[in-house]
Formats: sequence, structure tokens, C-alpha cells
Amino acid sequence: MVANSKNLRAQLWVNARILNPDGAAHQALCMQGEKLLALGNEAAMRQYCAALPEGFDTVDQDGAFVYPGFRDPHAHLLYLGLASYQADLNNCSGPEEVVERLQEFAASAVSEGQGGEWLLGRDWNDSSWPEGADLDRDLLDAAFPDRPVYLSRVDRHAAVVNTEALRRAGLERAQTLAGGHIAERNGRPTGLLVDEAMNLVRRHIPEPDAGHEREALLRAQDLCFAEGLVGVADMGLSLSQYQVLLAAQAEGALKIPVYGTLTPDAATEAHFRREGPLYSERLTLRAFKYYADGALGSRGARLLEPYADSPGNQGLWMHPPDYLHAQAKLNADQGFQTVTHAIGDAAVRLVLDVVERAAPKADHRWRVEHAQIVHPDDVPRFARLGAWASIQACHGVSDRRMAGFRLGADRLAQAYRGRTLLDAGARLVNGTDFPIEPVSPLRSFAAACLRAEGEAFLPGEGPWSLPAAARQTEPFRPEEALTRKEALLAMTAWTAEAQFQEGECGRLEAGQYADLTVLDTDLMTAGPEGLAGARVLRTVVRGEEVYSAGRS
Repeated sequence: MVANSKNLRAQLWVNARILNPDGAAHQALCMQGEKLLALGNEAAMRQYCAALPEGFDTVDQDGAFVYPGFRDPHAHLLYLGLASYQADLNNCSGPEEVVERLQEFAASAVSEGQGGEWLLGRDWNDSSWPEGADLDRDLLDAAFPDRPVYLSRVDRHAAVVNTEALRRAGLERAQTLAGGHIAERNGRPTGLLVDEAMNLVRRHIPEPDAGHEREALLRAQDLCFAEGLVGVADMGLSLSQYQVLLAAQAEGALKIPVYGTLTPDAATEAHFRREGPLYSERLTLRAFKYYADGALGSRGARLLEPYADSPGNQGLWMHPPDYLHAQAKLNADQGFQTVTHAIGDAAVRLVLDVVERAAPKADHRWRVEHAQIVHPDDVPRFARLGAWASIQACHGVSDRRMAGFRLGADRLAQAYRGRTLLDAGARLVNGTDFPIEPVSPLRSFAAACLRAEGEAFLPGEGPWSLPAAARQTEPFRPEEALTRKEALLAMTAWTAEAQFQEGECGRLEAGQYADLTVLDTDLMTAGPEGLAGARVLRTVVRGEEVYSAGRS
């Protein structure tokens, strides 16, 4: 057991295999309070601790593997907790099963949790449905004629709603809008909303109250600790969500350090333009998050050429180019980092153009989130402009079938890059984008190294299961694989650096925070099944044990 981090007595860990991805391996380490004091062989560490005036406690790790704590550079912490109050529609076989699950969920008390009278669902994915299978308002109306229904697609860039939801939003007739799409049939909305169109309905769904969000936050925090995460970058916090996090920190409930990126809505932007970046004990807010385009699955990702399976459609622009240029300059002047979602090759090019026009003289660490499709001409620009590629290797594994349909074979060879970007000198981090993907840094690590899924990452039951017919364990574009060392750096030291925190965390070094992930597996040598079966034994954040596999 690790003592509370405020305990002044030092901890000496022995009988451990301590692995720094870009440094020496050790047998023992010493920590005190929130920080690591020293690492080395056991004899040297015992001698070192013997000289400490406060004394020390010895903790035998029984041969376990100790790593720098895992960090997720792209995730949605609050939404992870809130998603547990919505109907889980993941891996439904078609629209009929969606309705069946909704009916079961509607009968439960949980359905009243978030959104009140609204019936909310998440993670339907039409990519694996039979051809011609459509989820639309008519199907939902037959089951729920009076209760408003809002169902978000797995990528969170499309939703299907019923007639009652459209009525409340005043969308009973087809219309056009910038940055989004309202699908229609014979001039009548079908219920399918893409990107900005989603907001026209979503704004009518009551926001969860602060108590509900606090409960969701703590639930999500526990899920992260159980998966070995010691830090999370939350992609898109509003002012009200920031206040929930700040209150949790003030009462000592926020244990997981959060690097938050801010939504540029009017209230949030006004507050932080006035107050400036926030640096506090567990909460750092020094970045704004933007959207250049939508998602590939809902055909909202902006492409240089039309979709292979939708001729004439190149996707959507979300935030206009002029706005992105102006915001990047403002952020650079005010000390905020600019973080921009860009999935399609046209969107990635636009973001790189924004960086180039900003002509940064300072170290801004511009971030391109996802960077899923990168035209060959734009690959070398990352290194030249100092832009970071924030990828999610697990998306490549999950999207492989859908991406082939959307892009065709030629463009698929330009998608889900890792090796190519690194070899061109780009800086890179690798996250999960949970809850769009499972809360599993080990899964994304394996996807980065193996470019495939082991069976243990694809259980037959559970919230992120896949039907046997949909499982694909053959490597997907294996030429883009990272080495084990690179994959570990991409979720530890490199993630810390992308967040301007390399001086305080991300490595196992004296003076850094005692943030540790302890496994039963050597990630550097384990085979595919070994990686898939790796188990988190304990998670330590700033010297405090926040998860133990042996603790109920």
C-alpha cells in the first residue's frame, strides 16, 4: 500500500522492474510526498533512504513492472461519466435493435438521470449495418411518439432525433446551415443531423446540474485510474464544466490531473480572455479547442477530393478559415495553446496553413487533433512548422472497414499515419478519444505497435464489444507501426511535453511527480496476446495510490 502523498515518510519500492522508455531501467525507487527522490539499484536506494531524517517504509513490488504514469492526450473526461446515463447503442446490428435497446433503457430509472424527460442514447454505428438500413425519425416515432429522443453516433458528429425533438427545436422543415447538414427526404427532415445541425436540437436538452456532473466526473475518474491513467487532456470544457472541476479540486475530490482545453463559446471565451490561463494543483487550462471539420464516419471530415462512396461530397468546414486564423493569432498573443480538430486531408492542410500564417516565434506547440488523413505534401510541414500530431492509433483499427469505403484504396494509404509522421520529424502523441473508444491506454498502445486488435481487446460482452464477424485481428497498414519505445513515449513523456509539462511529469526521474502505472507485463517484450492481457496492478498519482487491483 502506498501512503497518502502528504505523508512525509518516504516510500522505498524494491523488487521492481522500473522502465523508463528513453532511459535506464532500475530495480528500486524512492518517493516522498508528491515527488520522486531517486532511482537506482536496490543497494544504492537502501543506502540513500537510510540517510533520510524522516525515515522510510519499504514496499516490495513482487517483480511488477513500473512505468511512468500513462497519460491520455485526447479524451473527454466529463462526457465519459455522463455517457453512463445514456442508452448504450454500441454494436447494435441495425435500427431495429437500436429501438429495442432504447425501449429497455427507457423502462429503467437511469433514463431519467441526464436530460430529464429527454431519452438520450449514444454510439450507434451504421458502418456495420446491412446496406439500406436507416435509422430515422419515423422508426423512432413509432416507439416514442411523445418523448423527445436524441441519439448520438459513435463519432459524436451526427445524431438521429424523432419528430418531437425536431418540433421542440423548430426544425419541422428542411433548411440549410453552415458547418452542418440536416438530411431530408422530399423536403422533410429525416431526423439525421450532422455536426452544427446537432446543436440546433442539443441546445433544447436541459443541461445536467452541477451535482450530477460532479457524480459523473468522479465516476469517470475511477474508470481512468483502473486503466492506469494518471492524467487526462479533456478536449473541450465549457465554463460551467470548468466550475465543476474547480469545485471538485477545492474539496480534494479531483485526484486526476486534468489538462483542459476550452470551448470557444461566448461565455467561456469571455471569462478566460479576461482572466487568462489557469494553473492550479490538478487543473490546468491554457488551450482553446477548435474544429476545422467533422468526422469521417458521418462524412463530415473535409477532404481535398470527394468521398469514394458519396460522389460530389467533400465533407464540411466547421469553424471558418478566417476565424481559425484570427483565433490562432489571439491565442499566441495571450499565451493560450491552439488545439484544432482536423480529420480530413483538406482540414489538416488548413490547420497547417493557420500555423504557417501565424508565423510563431515562440514555442506554441500547435496541435492537430486526429490528423487522420494527411496528404503527402503536408507530411513534412508538421516538423517545419512545429505542429504536433495528436493521433489515436485505436481509431485506425476501429475505422479500417469504414475508412476503406469512405476513402478508397489510394487515399487509405494516406490515412492513420504514425511511422510516416515520426520519420518526417513530426512530434506525436497517442490517445484514445474516450468514450468514443474504450478507456484503455493499453489498447491504444497495442494498436500503435501492432496495428491490430488482440481478441482480449474485443470481448464478446460489455460496453465496447464487437460481434465476432466484425473483429479484425490482421494488422492494418503495419508499415505505420510505432516501436514499443515510441508508443510508450507517446502516452507518457511526449504527452507531458505537448502540454508544456515536461519539467514536472512524464518520466521516472528525480524531482518529477511520483506518477506511476504498475503492470504485470513487460510492454517492451510481450507478444500480442501478452499485450492484450496486460493487467494494471496499481496506479499512483503524485505519490498517492488511487487504484489497486487487490482492493475492492
